[in-house]
Amino acid sequence: MVSYYAHLDKNNVVTQVVTGVDETETIEGLPAVDWYTNFTGMKNVVTYIDDPKKTYAGIGFVYDEATKDFIAPIEIVGE
Repeated sequence: MVSYYAHLDKNNVVTQVVTGVDETETIEGLPAVDWYTNFTGMKNVVTYIDDPKKTYAGIGFVYDEATKDFIAPIEIVGE
């Protein structure tokens, strides 16, 4: 099984989403999410594509620490 990891910048904005090992696995003795954080030098969080209670991350989405979910960017139309 695979998991999806969102790379976050310093403002918790998603810069990339990648497929990786299952979140329950370890890599080099670390939980997968911690290993990806160390490897990329950016905070990583798991995003769920098949959980109807969660928002799947996309580039530009913001990770909300309180809800452990992603917020879509606001699109401004017709100025």
